[in-house]
Amino acid sequence: MRRNDAPITNVPMEFTSVLMQLRRAALENRNAFLHSGLALHSRAGMAALLKSSRNFIAYCGFVRFVRMHRLVFAKPAFVIVIDVPKVWRVPDVQAAASMAFGHNNELRFLNHAAARDRKGRWEIDTSDYLAAPKLVIFTAEETEIHPDFEIAATFRAKIDLGLERHFRALSSLLKCEDLTDEAIAMISKEPSERIDAVFRLGHSAEVAISKLKSFAAPEKILSEVVPQSTTTGFGPAGEWAQNLKKDIAAWRQGTLPWSEVDRGVLIYGPPGTGKTRFARVLAQECGMHLVATSLSRWQSSKDGALGDLLRAMYASFAEAKADAPSLLFIDEIDSVGDRNRFPARHRNYSTQVVNGLLEALDGVDGREGVIVMGACNRPDQIDPAVLRSGRLERHIYFPLPDIKARGDILSFYLPSLVDEPQLRNLAARLVGYSGADIENLARQARRRARENNRAVTLTDVEEYMPERQALDDQALLRVAIHEAGHALLAHHLTVGTVQLVEIYDHRDIHPTQTTGNGMALVETPKRTFRTRSSILNHIAMTLGGLAAEEIAYEDRSTSSGGTKESDLALATAMAIEMVSEYGLGNSLVFAPKAVDPGDALALWQDPFLRKEIDAVLNREFQRAKDLLSARKAELMEFATTLQRKKRLEGRELEGLLSGNGPAD
Repeated sequence: MRRNDAPITNVPMEFTSVLMQLRRAALENRNAFLHSGLALHSRAGMAALLKSSRNFIAYCGFVRFVRMHRLVFAKPAFVIVIDVPKVWRVPDVQAAASMAFGHNNELRFLNHAAARDRKGRWEIDTSDYLAAPKLVIFTAEETEIHPDFEIAATFRAKIDLGLERHFRALSSLLKCEDLTDEAIAMISKEPSERIDAVFRLGHSAEVAISKLKSFAAPEKILSEVVPQSTTTGFGPAGEWAQNLKKDIAAWRQGTLPWSEVDRGVLIYGPPGTGKTRFARVLAQECGMHLVATSLSRWQSSKDGALGDLLRAMYASFAEAKADAPSLLFIDEIDSVGDRNRFPARHRNYSTQVVNGLLEALDGVDGREGVIVMGACNRPDQIDPAVLRSGRLERHIYFPLPDIKARGDILSFYLPSLVDEPQLRNLAARLVGYSGADIENLARQARRRARENNRAVTLTDVEEYMPERQALDDQALLRVAIHEAGHALLAHHLTVGTVQLVEIYDHRDIHPTQTTGNGMALVETPKRTFRTRSSILNHIAMTLGGLAAEEIAYEDRSTSSGGTKESDLALATAMAIEMVSEYGLGNSLVFAPKAVDPGDALALWQDPFLRKEIDAVLNREFQRAKDLLSARKAELMEFATTLQRKKRLEGRELEGLLSGNGPAD
């Protein structure tokens, strides 16, 4: 006989004593459990199997848990908290436990699901459950439980479900053929509902598990797009949202009265900036019920009569109150209009709609837990009474995303490319893109990757980047002359400090802050009062690019018009404001909003105002030409230097503005 196979002899007495003590302790624990009044039903396993495959696995896991902790279950009274793995449904494990122990008057089970109401109060009557001598509480792992149960708990542990030997036993009982270790590892990570689909009497479990692999790729792609956070890409609104979340949490805890919470807010900005998405994400993060509506939705109620519209409006407010805390989101609230602007034909109907909204908003003061959020593109179209204190009193601008926000949004929708340095460079080129535009671009890139059956790459993103025609030297010089005109007039008319001037050839240099071909960045000082001359100087500077082109080429291009953000649009808006709101024209009449500065058609319908605005613009355009003509040499030196270097700032820019040439 070999040495290693020799019988054990000469074992020290103290070692034998320890073994005997352990054996006696195990027997005592077993006997204590047997005499505790609790008994595991020997035939419950077959009953669990007949019910469902996943019930059998849950039963096996629970029986193992009881046997591992039989001394705890042997106590005359206990409160045991069992943490159930995330891939398992808590009711399934509780059902398996009920089958294992059967009916017992002293033993109660509790499925501790999310048990707080929307205000954060617990809905569980703990005293009813804690009155039982023996209580087993099942809860999803990493889930909060009622403080009373935390205090009363005598034992808490996580239950292991889906062990290898349990799956092999299940497969053998159902004649599902042998399982590989890889197959078991895969099914154990899947949601427990999949067990019933995999293990069926007489069917190969291995084949069924192999089919799970086909779901892996699509699910991974879909997982890239998850609910966005209010901290990403929402600018000032995101900062406000973080403070609101803290206030809501404090209100729920009873440390902050509702009167201290922002109850009315207007978010406004260009289309596609994510106002609707922001409301949806905010409600989710704050744990608030979302009521999303609009004037058009209220009008579509029944036949759109005034009474039907108002009833639909009040119903939205009533729903928000009933499900408080809630966020009542009114989209396109500017369509409600302004009572001072309604045409006579619809004035009565439209005025009563505004009055109804005001009445509903005033009622919010008595509706604790309701926040009203309006969203629009044109806040100037809304009746001022809607926006006053006590109603939609907080006003937050939703700008198009800046460079950082564009990068954050693109990274959010393409998380697999976050570590790619070039991704931020691509985001910088998406100037003028809204959050919705960037989301669409990312979606197109992901679709291209799916069509090629691979992960998304930078090449996929490049495929959908905006294409801009590269500028040749002649076109680039025109752009440089245009921007030089703005910069020189801003300096000589003391409109502000010229910080930066740059142009883009769309070949090697791309814009990051403007949709145009160039930019003169002027920082204007904050003044308590604006004078007539300061406004006129600003108008002349705004028309300086157009004036510079005419001086150099005796011709004009389309570069100063075409959009509501163009030089001509901005100069026109300043002239309208100066004449109609500040009495700095030919009349002292105060006529605010007499003409919408962004509505050219309205200006053409007022011949008297149009004539005066036209005179202001022509006079300032001629003044800009005269000033630049006197400095034509400086203008051309500035432009040619800018054409060559593409970007001017610092001492070099100061030298060109002062007429001393570029500083070395």
